[in-house]
Amino acid sequence: MRKSMIFVLVLLLAGTASAAQNLWTGPSGGSYNTASNWSLGAVPDTDSAVMRNGTTAVMDTYYSGGTGGMYINANTTLNVTGHFYHPTGGWTQVGCDWDNTPPVGGGVLNVDGGTYEGIYVQASQLMGGTINVINGGIMEINLDGRYAWGSGLILSENGWGSELSDAAGTVNIWGGVIATDDFIGSWYSDDVLSLDGSGALYYVNDTSTQTVAGLIASGIIRNKDGSTPIVDVAQYTDIHGNTGWYNRISVPEPMTIALLALGGLLLRRRKNA
Repeated sequence: MRKSMIFVLVLLLAGTASAAQNLWTGPSGGSYNTASNWSLGAVPDTDSAVMRNGTTAVMDTYYSGGTGGMYINANTTLNVTGHFYHPTGGWTQVGCDWDNTPPVGGGVLNVDGGTYEGIYVQASQLMGGTINVINGGIMEINLDGRYAWGSGLILSENGWGSELSDAAGTVNIWGGVIATDDFIGSWYSDDVLSLDGSGALYYVNDTSTQTVAGLIASGIIRNKDGSTPIVDVAQYTDIHGNTGWYNRISVPEPMTIALLALGGLLLRRRKNA
């Protein structure tokens, strides 16, 4: 499974990197959907959106991303407060440049009360990248295999070919939800996937080199408040109204923590009796 996943991602990389660059040239607070904010004079479609001018772009309406990839780096931020629909061949890489050369600095993708819908998201490959899903934001990645390519969420990757990465990726799910077919996981000990009491990660397959249990044990998957995440099975209804059962990583509610503690206390008393 892991080998087939890597093969698919290599094909994706080859396809998106060969597309033309369309550089974000807009000012901080400028609209992603404004043609004049792009070097080719049009909003990216089959070309690759490359964001590296150190400003903040805002996607506050509906946008269908076409087939080109998206690369956010060099201390540039994309705030998604609308709906970014990116399902057909492109991917989103935070902390990686179009030609796979190390950028000057990392990038940030904020899904801030908005929706990201696509096939592949990577928090870091060549430089530290951060993804924040906050304030009711929703990120759905190839959910239920509904798109053409099989892929998922990666915190960081160990490079392609001669490209070597040692950059950590950070994903914060604070008051938001990520739902993905495949949680591909992490390669570096300083990666972080952080949740708060109202955030959750739903996934179908754990295809990571380390298991989710191993990532929790090592502290890569952690809770914002320092408590240990729980993994259970729960229903999730996606943005298209489809409901299914998924593995879920979340932060226990305070009452749940109290009940678990009480159960542990009663068990110890029974053993000592």
